[in-house]
Amino acid sequence: QTGELHFLAPSLSATDNTDFFIYYGNASGSDYPDDNPNGAEAVWINNFAFVSHDGGGTGSTSSGINGIPQGGVIAGDSEGRIGDATYFDGSDDGIALGTDLMVVEDFTVSLFTKSTEPFSTTYRPHYFGAGNYFYLITETTGKPKIYRHSSDGWLYAEETTGTQAYNDWVFLSGTYDGSSLKIYENGLHVGSEMATGNLSTPSTDLYVGYAYSGAANQWMHGVIDEVRISNTARSQGWISAEY
Repeated sequence: QTGELHFLAPSLSATDNTDFFIYYGNASGSDYPDDNPNGAEAVWINNFAFVSHDGGGTGSTSSGINGIPQGGVIAGDSEGRIGDATYFDGSDDGIALGTDLMVVEDFTVSLFTKSTEPFSTTYRPHYFGAGNYFYLITETTGKPKIYRHSSDGWLYAEETTGTQAYNDWVFLSGTYDGSSLKIYENGLHVGSEMATGNLSTPSTDLYVGYAYSGAANQWMHGVIDEVRISNTARSQGWISAEY
């Protein structure tokens, strides 16, 4: 048999593998209630505002927020990097998450993505974000970027060490700590930009897979998995351990 298990670990190493052991086979055992300190809602704490294991459709945190599919999206319809994921057709597919997940200061956003189309002037996918707020994207040049909007307008951090592969799984993360933006690829810090100030009030819902502007070259074409947003700026070690 195969399955997927999520649990709250006391600690993880950013550099070495950590061994865990599973107790099973007790036919008379039962699950903890979701809201129990040992239940499902206690797994994704530590400043996680939203976690989805199927690409944005189903939330796993105590907020109870789930994504609303747009276009022809079927959440969890594809094989992901870890379990199920969601395919976006590059035309009109997306997942709306509303406005209740908005943060005003520090944040971390991350996801696994596999684009099925080369990055170009006609393909600049927007993976996660909201209007006048933040966006995690890959540029036409193939360089991942994290944007944030504040009183001084849009600023971004861009990968400076190379370009992102397409048609292969990539783990992208972006952070903002009130003084700088940072972009990570596959757990490695690949770009930074100085930035200050609180985030602006978003002009749209938070979306996965497409841009609020609806520009033709900004729709995600491919698969997204493990969408996460935190109301704190994660460290290099944390992001490396997640990857």
